[in-house]
Amino acid sequence: MPSLAIDRTKPPILQDVGEINIIEATQVQLNNNIPLYTINAGEQDVLKFEIIFPGGTVHEKQHAVAVATTQLLDEGTEKHSAKEIAELFEYYGASIEKQTTFDGSSLILYTLNKHLGKTLSLFLEIIREANFPEKELSTYVTRRKQQLSINLEKVEFVARRDFMKQLFGSNHPYGYNTTVLDYDNLNTAIIKEHHKNCYALDNCKIIVSGKINSQVTDYINKIFGNDSVLSNVTQPQKSNALDNMSDVTNVLHIAKEGAIQSGIRIGKVLFNKTHKDFIELTVLNTVLGGYFGSRLMSNIREDKGYTYGIGSGLVSYQESGYFFITTQVGVDVCKDALKEIYKEIDILKSELIPEDELDLVKKYMQGAFVRGIDGPFELASTFKSLLLYNLDYSFLHNYLSVIQSVTSDRLRELAQEYFTDLKETVVGLPKAQ
Repeated sequence: MPSLAIDRTKPPILQDVGEINIIEATQVQLNNNIPLYTINAGEQDVLKFEIIFPGGTVHEKQHAVAVATTQLLDEGTEKHSAKEIAELFEYYGASIEKQTTFDGSSLILYTLNKHLGKTLSLFLEIIREANFPEKELSTYVTRRKQQLSINLEKVEFVARRDFMKQLFGSNHPYGYNTTVLDYDNLNTAIIKEHHKNCYALDNCKIIVSGKINSQVTDYINKIFGNDSVLSNVTQPQKSNALDNMSDVTNVLHIAKEGAIQSGIRIGKVLFNKTHKDFIELTVLNTVLGGYFGSRLMSNIREDKGYTYGIGSGLVSYQESGYFFITTQVGVDVCKDALKEIYKEIDILKSELIPEDELDLVKKYMQGAFVRGIDGPFELASTFKSLLLYNLDYSFLHNYLSVIQSVTSDRLRELAQEYFTDLKETVVGLPKAQ
């Protein structure tokens, strides 16, 4: 009888992902023309109901309003207090998430199918009838100011804030930093105005994933598809400051008294995922610092021992995007760490990536891609990342194809083109350097 034991002395064979069959979203229109995208997948009677609004920081007229509005939505309506709302969702085994980004906002309801009618009605209530009580706003402001005070003592937090300001400028929606004064200036009037302009169902999109049948879509249409839920509000305008990127210095070093660590950010403004070079550049980024076996991790952590973690990434926004490297190191090794980071960048610009290393990265990225579409909620998140950029599913198939076919020569060309004129932010030096 053959042995079924696994030989753990041999690593598993790595293979390219073959042809994939992705369960795609189906678009329908509710009776009032709100677009609804459904992804029918999964075996459990549970749903993820996400509603997307143009309520990000690019849409706000006053700093800190966008996040405050989203976070306070479930803090009370004319019918229910914050406590009652929380208890009702808990009673029905449901939960909600609130998200605000630079480009938009969303509310997510996780609910059992059997309670969809009850939970969806309450969900609609907090979206349309939130009254933003003064007491809850005061508590929110106090907590945010306290959290900001704590975070400003952390070098990695300050480095991230100042790096974004360095990239985009202090007046740009992607670059401004929220201050204590911004929180003090919040009031219910400006929050209600933002809510009215940015949370009208006239301008929303809905993505529902999970075990979906006709009863589910009927409930959604009955509750969200009625003309009475519309407000005749036009799409809010984005900030004019999006076109106002400041020209700031390439190197920003900030001393911090008593710091034992330095927070490092390096990078530059690039483009978003719709750019022709984005996918190939994602491969290059993964080699540099995009996974645990990356060159930055191997050098700065494993070999030199300067940090517990270091990484790099590409961030995509609707109006822009950027490349970054981030880490924290001891103050005493900050200069040496910077030297090694730039050395790794220079190597990518001058030498070809060995085929065995590139092949490993390609396999890793393909595996990560497959995990990202494994399950109904993951499929919904992946579809959302397409919808927000007006992309279709061909992007995903092209993504795999580009990963599998990109060459070392091409990656060196990209490093030479894009890993230049990098901005550098360092916070936590013993003195300005």
